[in-house]
Amino acid sequence: MSYFELQSSNTCWKADHDGSDITVIRFSPNSRQLAVGTFNGNVYVRDAITSRLMYKIDVLHTSNPITSIKWHPKIDNAFLCSSASGYVSLWHTETGQNLWMFKEEGNETSSIAISPSGTQFTTVGSDKVVRIYAIQKHVKLYDLSARNYDQGVVTGHQSRIYAASYLNDDVVATAGWDDTVLFWDIRTGKVERSIFGPHLNGESMAFVGNKLITGSNRAENQLQMFDIGTGKCEKTISIGRAGDSLLIYSLSITTDSKFIGVCGGGLKKLQFYRSSDLDLAAQTEQFDTPLNTVHFSESNFGVGLGNSKVLVDKYAID
Repeated sequence: MSYFELQSSNTCWKADHDGSDITVIRFSPNSRQLAVGTFNGNVYVRDAITSRLMYKIDVLHTSNPITSIKWHPKIDNAFLCSSASGYVSLWHTETGQNLWMFKEEGNETSSIAISPSGTQFTTVGSDKVVRIYAIQKHVKLYDLSARNYDQGVVTGHQSRIYAASYLNDDVVATAGWDDTVLFWDIRTGKVERSIFGPHLNGESMAFVGNKLITGSNRAENQLQMFDIGTGKCEKTISIGRAGDSLLIYSLSITTDSKFIGVCGGGLKKLQFYRSSDLDLAAQTEQFDTPLNTVHFSESNFGVGLGNSKVLVDKYAID
């Protein structure tokens, strides 16, 4: 059995970001850089070890919040980001260069997911449409959305979508406010499976083997594990007590997939759970501000706060 250990009570480093709330953080695949998205529309790229600011990118020249950042799995030093204004862009951190940018008209883009091969990406947001693009020239390949109900079969989302995650290159899962996770077969453009229950208000789901783990923004039954093949809920965890429960915004998985971290509003603690059984492994002390986002590198975890600060600390898995 593996054990998760917080290395010390002393933060490795913390940094402020011009007084703007942190909306999303993501370590690069090589763990050397940390991209920080903020409410005022900037992305700060830092050295993940020293906190040195490498670049500050005014992504949109507007004050719209950055909603999602995903590093490309195959292209070194490149990440995609989205904003609440519907802009999606690709950036190269070595040069600070914008490789391309476009706007999804009529959509407040909430989340981006990149396929394992790196050839495609998916966006979701307020207009309930799942869009699939080719990464190279950002050409839109498919629009996936609800059709008329056919004998009670779910064919798409009925409310805002907050998260997208690829199971493999052919299947992408999406979830949001309508309490349903949908598995889309990109080849057919149809929903191949639906799981009812999770209420997502952020990027708070992850695949671990043949399991799906979700974190819901509600007062109880927040953390759940589902079998992907059957759709059966295998375990449900309530976090916190009445009046002081964790309203999950963000869920992230360690690089070896053995543990997850969750954070949000309400109960202002970062919680760590074993991914195999959802047993509580560790937790931080109470913060005085909401914890908006969490992410892991190989040996560090980062958390973005509602007071403009990012904290990075070490962890160990025995």
